[in-house]
Amino acid sequence: FYIDVLGLEDKGEMGPGYMLAFGEMSFYLEPGREPNSDNQEMKEADLTISFTVPSVKAAYEAMQKQNIAITMSYTAYSADFAMFMAADPDGNIIEITGTP
Repeated sequence: FYIDVLGLEDKGEMGPGYMLAFGEMSFYLEPGREPNSDNQEMKEADLTISFTVPSVKAAYEAMQKQNIAITMSYTAYSADFAMFMAADPDGNIIEITGTP
């Protein structure tokens, strides 16, 4: 999901988690120790990861076409800001924000 759908660079496994990169930024994903819910689409998260993209509407439509679980529909709050939320394959909620 993070590599194929969001285009992050695969930096490989590291301990119980995984290292990814986006340009100069790297981050580490580690699975939760105690899942909050068996329903992957409604899993609560202790941390929200937010990605800013050039076109939120384009990202929303691309995720819909790939049958990614959308947990909060696309909403444009102004001419300069829109967002939606989706679940990654492990049920972690990610936020997509930016220009509509």
